[in-house]
Amino acid sequence: HTSSSNERGENLKVNNEKAVFRCFSCGKKGSFVDAIMFSMHKTQGQAIGWLWRELGIDDGKSAGPLSNAEILSRYAEACHRTLVERKDSQPYRDYLKSRGFDEMTINAFRIGCSDSTMRGPGIQSLLRGGLTEADLLRAGVIKKSRKGNYYPAFFNRVVMMNGKSMYGRSIRPKSEETVPHLYSSGKNDLFNKASITEEMDAIFVVESIFDALTVDQYIRATRMNWGVIAMLGTHGVSDEETAQFLASQKPKEVIVIPDNDPWVKSKNDGDWVVAAPGQ
Repeated sequence: HTSSSNERGENLKVNNEKAVFRCFSCGKKGSFVDAIMFSMHKTQGQAIGWLWRELGIDDGKSAGPLSNAEILSRYAEACHRTLVERKDSQPYRDYLKSRGFDEMTINAFRIGCSDSTMRGPGIQSLLRGGLTEADLLRAGVIKKSRKGNYYPAFFNRVVMMNGKSMYGRSIRPKSEETVPHLYSSGKNDLFNKASITEEMDAIFVVESIFDALTVDQYIRATRMNWGVIAMLGTHGVSDEETAQFLASQKPKEVIVIPDNDPWVKSKNDGDWVVAAPGQ
């Protein structure tokens, strides 16, 4: 965080001997693993696994098969590297910029760009790392056509992890893409739930992940004790689950931000038509 009252920005204190940190702007504190969980929005297991991989240390699990969530997490990280390092990812960066996402948001949520072919850098990095096409098929990174050919499941999408599943958003217009939102199989959870702490001043509830990212940027800019979650009502998270989570956190205020998008569907000829007004 930055601070207008502290020109040197010394709001974050790190104790290397005790391996703990504390941020005096937002009040978050904890271990180095907690820091990874907060900044990258990972679960504890994902944060520990990420730390092992960054340090190049064998975590003792390499002999056994990776879970689907672990494979997806590795793919998401590879896609993030593709987004920030490769020149041919410029269309994806342009799309994120058009949605108003800054570099901090892209890095914090590890947003990346998926492969367009099986020879893409993300898929190839997993195969070079010892995983097989069968592993990637099981996890949902790739799919198999009726002719028996493999192809990327998240073709031409910006991607990120949502709990144990992966979320992808098409960068193509609706006239060219019939399924703009795509999730891998597995349990979907409230997006950004890990960043919510008990008794916040306010929690914003929005529909989609990209809406949550937009509001999260605003919260970060104001440095208020607010949080935001995406309820993902059309992706396996019910209103009841959302309400139960909110009740457990005891916020002072809950603010629901509904979408104003029209609900649309595709006719047989491929044209998109407004079927009903949005909420």
